[in-house]
Amino acid sequence: MTPPLGATLTLAREAPGLWRGEADPAYSNGMTGAFVGQFGGWTAAALLKAALGEAAEGQHARSFTAHFFTPVRPGALSVAVRALRRGKSVSFWQADLVQGEDVRAQAVVTVGAGREDAHAYQFPPHPDAPPADAESLQAFSPPTPFGRSLEARWVSGAPFTGASGGRSLFWSRTAAPTRVDAMTLALLADFMPPRVFYVANAFVPSSTLSMNVYFHADPAEIAAVGERHVLVDVQGRRIGGGYWDHTAAFWGPDGALLSTTEQLALHRG
Repeated sequence: MTPPLGATLTLAREAPGLWRGEADPAYSNGMTGAFVGQFGGWTAAALLKAALGEAAEGQHARSFTAHFFTPVRPGALSVAVRALRRGKSVSFWQADLVQGEDVRAQAVVTVGAGREDAHAYQFPPHPDAPPADAESLQAFSPPTPFGRSLEARWVSGAPFTGASGGRSLFWSRTAAPTRVDAMTLALLADFMPPRVFYVANAFVPSSTLSMNVYFHADPAEIAAVGERHVLVDVQGRRIGGGYWDHTAAFWGPDGALLSTTEQLALHRG
């Protein structure tokens, strides 16, 4: 049984703006050569945890933009966090994940306090999907350490089934029950098959270059998900020149739009 996400994010605050921990092998990609290293979603969650650990009380994650420069290797790591701007309502933080002398990944995190909003409105409708525990759903996750740490139950568009690569819909969560929070949503933002898999109908080595996550739900709506699955609606856009991208929306089981993401990645093969 894989550990809950929180148990793998062992980062601890050593000093103001400095966090230390280790890359947990439960979320490695199980690959060799140029692509060996941590699953990008775990790296994103680690960066976000450190940044939120420095933020003022009452300011919550609003957006997260990460760049993955080089693979995070097994072993010790640190995250250096500094304020780019501190405001009463909105603040901006930069987090650098370091191994040895190398900054291997970097994120800018926007945090902000909420307030009453007379114009609050949710535009897109919740996608139609059977419940996550429906027997008709196919379970498939990649045969890698991080794939065993995560769970996907497919409504439509599972990989390697001849399905269209344009869109896929599935329920997602950690294999070991984890209460959903901003770190969980950052983790799951990288857990979806690269669109190039659908065109090739085969595994093609891919590496995330950059990823944005926007947090739409308030902390109470996110907390209400508990340990349940979230519904992920992925839409591919274009593959070309060795790169591909997609967008995705993450929905709570009660119908709230929790977060959205878009990603640019490199593939070889």
